[in-house]
Amino acid sequence: MPCGLPSEIMESFAGHTLLRRLDSGGHVEFHEAEPSSGAGDRRLLIRASAHAERWPPWADPALAMILRHHNIVAMHQAAAFENPPFFVLEFIPGCDLRELLACERLTPDLACYVVRELCAGLAAALRSRAKDGTHLRWTHGQIGPRAVHLSVHGEVKVSGFGVGRLKPEDPSPAGVLDERIALLAPEQAAGSSEESPAPQTDVFLAGAVLHMMIDGPLLETDQPGELLRTLARRERGTFSRIRTGISPALSDLLGAALAARPGDRPADAADVAARLDELPELRDRGSAARQLGALVRRCVDVSGRSR
Repeated sequence: MPCGLPSEIMESFAGHTLLRRLDSGGHVEFHEAEPSSGAGDRRLLIRASAHAERWPPWADPALAMILRHHNIVAMHQAAAFENPPFFVLEFIPGCDLRELLACERLTPDLACYVVRELCAGLAAALRSRAKDGTHLRWTHGQIGPRAVHLSVHGEVKVSGFGVGRLKPEDPSPAGVLDERIALLAPEQAAGSSEESPAPQTDVFLAGAVLHMMIDGPLLETDQPGELLRTLARRERGTFSRIRTGISPALSDLLGAALAARPGDRPADAADVAARLDELPELRDRGSAARQLGALVRRCVDVSGRSR
């Protein structure tokens, strides 16, 4: 989560005391909060204005409260139709992947561990069911470094279910490419993202995050229009360019996950997680978790954030 700014005055909102404003911009504020009663764990409170961009119809915030998995940031309250709208989520002591990569370079084994845990969360959302038993088949569609949260204990959790269209950051400065554009799947670049994303779209996005951690962005350009056209025009083959420094099995998996055609990719995130489990890079997930936790703690200490 973004670096915290100490609050000069403790503000109360929706039954919570706002301890620190973590980030703000556009029409959304992120706060570390705790129940005003003093009972209960810390929470992440997202407060949006009436002008904040709305969520797509397949991403009902109320349904997001159903999602309970150790690799998903839990939503505890969704007040989407209040004025102002607000959401109360699990607070993760640590940082997001964007922040960690600004502090540390991850080895392929740690990068694989992060994406393996990310895919476990995506797989859980895909197989989730409503209270009446309806199979939700919830996909994400906006996976990126900001949506991957890392705890000081080495946990990896994906966020954004139910609030994915709310944008906390201000528009990118001139000459700076919006990181979300650089991670789009070809079908999204071609303009089909208004429909519910397919599971293979999430596969591509997870592969793009893995590629970025190991070798940088898929495509190098500072022109968003050129990047989108390049993505949308590619009809076959793969976007992966990594050939050395990783195992052949990982190279094959990246090539498949980053295939231009959705039908050439693994079926879903569960398939990717299963294939990652077989890689030599992931011989010891317990050790990877401990190493990741140590890096997160170091990043938190360097940035001066409280845990």
